[in-house]
Amino acid sequence: MPKGVYIRTEETRKKMRKKKSKEHAKNIGLAKTGIKSPWYGKKFSEEHKQKISEGCKKADIGAKLRGRKLSEEHKKNISLANKGELNYFYGKRYCGKDNYFWEGGRMKRPYGLGWTTILKESIRARDNFKCQKCGVPQEECDVKLCVHHKNQVKTDLNPSNLVSLCTQCHTLIHNELRRQYKKEAEKAQGGQV
Repeated sequence: MPKGVYIRTEETRKKMRKKKSKEHAKNIGLAKTGIKSPWYGKKFSEEHKQKISEGCKKADIGAKLRGRKLSEEHKKNISLANKGELNYFYGKRYCGKDNYFWEGGRMKRPYGLGWTTILKESIRARDNFKCQKCGVPQEECDVKLCVHHKNQVKTDLNPSNLVSLCTQCHTLIHNELRRQYKKEAEKAQGGQV
């Protein structure tokens, strides 16, 4: 096929505008997947990746999607598209020792029977609906304040053991506890994890 500029005729444009059947559209998509894809097996250099990233930031790709409301049907279709073999994590091992949150096989203990919405709401009210670490009020948070067990015993529902925290502070506390636990487990195993 000769190289150069091709002028599309009106007939060609009509063919391009013609609505494709679902099967035809699917076949077009399949024709460009896997080995047939023009990007198959190609790797970008770090410099090239950086240029792509900067270009996307300048163009603000995703701006039109931000804050968009999805219909229930669309949400259902997204869910179906990410199930089973289509899911990125399908067949990959992210459980047990391969999981970031692995804590040496420590079991997740259940909460006590009195752990209810009423108890959590009473602790938030006692703390004036403010994070007890950073002081941010609940109105400024996207979600309700978390109720945290100071001594890490989930069955200890004594109000003096419970404190209201924003999501960020709660996550920071648990990440620090997780690091401490991993260090202790490392020492117990003689420096091997």
